[in-house]
Amino acid sequence: MRIRLTDLFCKNAKTSKATGENLWDTKTEGLLLRVLTSGSKTFYFKYRSPLRRVAQSNGRSVGRQISYRIGAYGAVTLEEARRIALQLAADVASRKDPATERETQLIRAREANTFDELANQWLEEHARPHKAARAARDDESMLNRHVRSAIGALKVSEVAKDDIRRLVANVTARGTMVRANRVLELVRSICRWGIAEKGHIVDPTTGIKRPYEEQPRDRVLSDEEIRMVWWGIPGAGGTATIETILRLELLLGLRTAEIARLARAEIELDALPPRLRIVREHSKNKRAHMVPLPNLAVQLVREAIVRAGASPWLFPSIQDSRRHVYQHVASRFLTGARDRLGVPDFNTHDLRRTMATYLDDELEIGVEEIKRVLNHVDAVGATGHYIHPKKLRKKMRVLA
Repeated sequence: MRIRLTDLFCKNAKTSKATGENLWDTKTEGLLLRVLTSGSKTFYFKYRSPLRRVAQSNGRSVGRQISYRIGAYGAVTLEEARRIALQLAADVASRKDPATERETQLIRAREANTFDELANQWLEEHARPHKAARAARDDESMLNRHVRSAIGALKVSEVAKDDIRRLVANVTARGTMVRANRVLELVRSICRWGIAEKGHIVDPTTGIKRPYEEQPRDRVLSDEEIRMVWWGIPGAGGTATIETILRLELLLGLRTAEIARLARAEIELDALPPRLRIVREHSKNKRAHMVPLPNLAVQLVREAIVRAGASPWLFPSIQDSRRHVYQHVASRFLTGARDRLGVPDFNTHDLRRTMATYLDDELEIGVEEIKRVLNHVDAVGATGHYIHPKKLRKKMRVLA
């Protein structure tokens, strides 16, 4: 269809054709607006290449027809699209091929990119927008401490497998085997993102195996250890805030950071049932999570509200009640308090695993339901690592 395009026409343009429709501008030769049934609208400039030619049945050749994407309507105005189309038409008239030149410029830009530059792009465009803040900070820390000094100054196209092997070996030599795995995974993620999003064509991590075979942690507290943790926090030097956070983790299966960042507005004790909301910004997997509260948890939350006073947070910072407590305050406390508690080799995440195991072993709750309690996406993978049951009841029924 040929029509003099206007801003109003472009804004309201629709099509019922399944394959989409080209709306040619009669004012600017070669300019068209492509409209899809999905509502997508994109400006293109069509021309015949003065360099790339195709043979015809009569033995002659003509320039190959090229669709040069100018940009999506909205991001590019009609006036801008016309100006770009006129410049492209002038380039074609001077025997230049705009598509070939664009491709050459992209290749040169990719080849000029250092790994540092690619890593910075990955942090800004992928890690910080899509990962939890703590995970993004950890990635940046690994880059600064281990990666940049080793391969940061190299062009992406020049990074070789031997460079990656040396990088991983240097981390391994420090005795930090798990960290070496993480560094390799980080570099692999950046390279694969560069291939998918930036058009890079190499992944030097392909075929390189992790230097250390990790075993998933399976620590589950016994009944006696649960009692020691439940009642022993004050005697080990813990505050009421730390005691409540750890108790709520054991009762609800939440992460300590999710509990520490609870706002008063996210707690609904008058609802049926009483509940709290973990907002997506504070959830590790960026999924909001509604958590019903058993009676004991309601009591703990009520006591915490009284202690919080006028603060908007359930667990306000001692230094500034307008801010919540440091999100890993309970984890930091346990680092030095395990011996005083008399419960060896456990961390806050083991409380979450203990709760999940109890649901499976004692209450015989199904994995799918436990997945919802833990706010996991993958029941088979992630949730399975949290369940380490003895299955004594089921075994007794079999052997009886």
